[in-house]
This record gives sequence, C-alpha cells and structure tokens, in this order.
Amino acid sequence: MDLSPTESGNLSGFGTVRSIRACDILWLDDQPETSWIFERLARLLSSINQQSFGFRLDSFQEGAQLIRYDGSELGTYDWHADRGRAPATRTRKLSVSVQITPEAEYQGGRLELNGEGTMIEAPASLGTAIVFPSFVLHRVTPVTAGRRIALVAWLHGPAFS
Repeated sequence: MDLSPTESGNLSGFGTVRSIRACDILWLDDQPETSWIFERLARLLSSINQQSFGFRLDSFQEGAQLIRYDGSELGTYDWHADRGRAPATRTRKLSVSVQITPEAEYQGGRLELNGEGTMIEAPASLGTAIVFPSFVLHRVTPVTAGRRIALVAWLHGPAFS
C-alpha cells in the first residue's frame, strides 16, 4: 500500500522524537472520497460508546491517520495517551485503531493497552477495530520485520465532568 505523501509521526506539541514515535503518517480528511470511512467509524464508535462507556460525544474534529510502522526503521510508538493538553487532543474521548495489514506480513508491532495496571495485547487480525477511551495508556511495540499499517481516529466531546 502506497502511503505517499506522508509525514513523520510527531508528538503533539513536541515535534518529532523518533525514539518515542517512529512511523509515517498520511492524514485523511473527511472529504467526499473518504466520507464512507468516517461514517462507518462514527457508527461503530457510537454503538460501542452506548454499550460500554456512555461518554458525551460530538464529532470527529480532526482527520484520521493511516500510520505505517516499518520494520527497517523499528517503527514504534512508546507508551502514551491520545488525550493531552494540546488543543487538538484535549477533547478526544474515544480512540479507534483499525488493523489494515494482515498479521502475517510483519513481526512485532503489537498494540498494547494498560488497562488500570493490567497489560492487554490487542488482537491483530486484519480488519480488527480496537476502541478505547483516549485517556488509556497504550503503545505499539517495535516492528522488527515487514510493515504494519493501521487506521487511527478519535471522536471528540465536551470535557469530562
């Protein structure tokens, strides 16, 4: 899958630190040719939110990311939360990561979540969507061979009360 033009993954408000986040990103804005992606993600996130979280959600307020982690660069993203102090991240409530690459095409690159001190390794089957609150710590372990591609997006909402 060609992901050009891409940019290096950076840390919101801190720029590029490859020892923490080594990946390439293609931003997908909600345009006519990509609207079906956002519509499907919105339905999925809304349903899971109703079943599991009950957060007040508004909309996608930023594009989605196609993220490529390359084994030749030990592509990784160390422990982080998607919600932060930067304007673009402070209203994120639900995160989703969709597995785009078949698991057999790369080694490493596991999405791990720290659920209240319990390590959870997310399933990596093609098409699997992992939905979690944006404040949950998570990481992608280094890809040691091949390429892992994921689609990542965030639903925003008003401040937690």
